[in-house]
Amino acid sequence: MALVRSAYLDARRKAAIGVIVAFLVPACHPKLAVQTHPPPAQWPHTVEHVIIVTLDGLRADEVGDERTPILQRMIDEGASTLAAQTVSPSLTLPAHSSLVTGLTPDQHHIVWNKYKPEMGNLEAPTIFDVARRNGMTTAFVSGKEKLRHIVQPDAVDLCSIEMRRDGPVMDEALDHLHSQRPNLMLIHLPDVDRAGHLAGWKSARQRRTLQEADRLVGRLLDSIENLEMRDSTVVIVSADHGGEDRNHRNNTETDVVTIPWIVWGDSIEPRELAPVSITATANTTLRLLGIEPPSDWIAREVEAFPAGLSAAAP
Repeated sequence: MALVRSAYLDARRKAAIGVIVAFLVPACHPKLAVQTHPPPAQWPHTVEHVIIVTLDGLRADEVGDERTPILQRMIDEGASTLAAQTVSPSLTLPAHSSLVTGLTPDQHHIVWNKYKPEMGNLEAPTIFDVARRNGMTTAFVSGKEKLRHIVQPDAVDLCSIEMRRDGPVMDEALDHLHSQRPNLMLIHLPDVDRAGHLAGWKSARQRRTLQEADRLVGRLLDSIENLEMRDSTVVIVSADHGGEDRNHRNNTETDVVTIPWIVWGDSIEPRELAPVSITATANTTLRLLGIEPPSDWIAREVEAFPAGLSAAAP
């Protein structure tokens, strides 16, 4: 009887999630040709370390020389697009779930955006799972408690997720980088989003916050240089969503769904990429680490990718 009741409750829960998705994911999407995944690029050599930095709430049109000189440097030296697209709903938790799985919210079922321990954690395999199965070390450092939902507690070597500002997040990430040099690290900086909700997107307060976040990314690049890791490391910088006024709930608004997507490192050939989805990050990360994505992940890749990703000769 207990097993029957458990199965019944599980079916009810999945049905409820389906209803939520139907309401939260609009039928209308921006009319932009977006490649869901990058191609199975042939890299001349793979790297030992991939570090992903997500700047929560960073809309693409805020990236430029004046406010984000570090990000602009990465664009100039790496492969990038300022026309990447996030998922729908354009919220922090669903978008990060898509970033680490390559799945859309209707596939991974994370459609809420608050920390709700009773809802459990992401069940789909993530880049952390695949990396560890291949003998690699992993780390996830975040400034929002809700992101605990996207990893199983024992699936990451360092899992440090709590409410805090950008500075302490980067401090811990850099301390761990210096001491452990993980193969895969995700650093989530939350303050640009918080400033947007408090003062508005493109407000003076948010722009000051963005300048500080850009400076912190610069600290990361300096650490990579000082540790003599530059030739073995790739950094991916992106965002989970943009924003308009003081929110980011309109999934058809260009300023909400359009985000930067930057791939930087000595092995990356400078080029402008065709627009990609945030879901491209998962397979890109694995391929950079020399890991063949699981067969069901490969099946989701787009066969043709006009601009492509490639690496410069060592």
